[in-house]
Amino acid sequence: MRGFPTFPSSSTPSIPAFPAPNAEDAAMCIARHGRICGIVDAERRIVSVGIDGQREEISLAFLSPPGEALEIWIGVVVAIHVGFAVQRLEEADIALLAELSLMP
Repeated sequence: MRGFPTFPSSSTPSIPAFPAPNAEDAAMCIARHGRICGIVDAERRIVSVGIDGQREEISLAFLSPPGEALEIWIGVVVAIHVGFAVQRLEEADIALLAELSLMP
């Protein structure tokens, strides 16, 4: 078959080893942070967050299981990436953001 390598049944293809990333070339996710300030659609897990003085709607689908009351998330600071809350920030994280003047 043209275009696809074939290997004898007794051998396995060699898979190249990639070096583990180090601090200089590690990939990183650029996330924003915001405080959850209201529930928009509980069924779809959509909440309102305050980010840099603006209100945006984001999804809690990655952090809040179906059936969980969203009221417990009001006031919680989360990291947000492409419209989804991806991490709940702890008090130490919030204090560091405030110290770096990244959080009002």
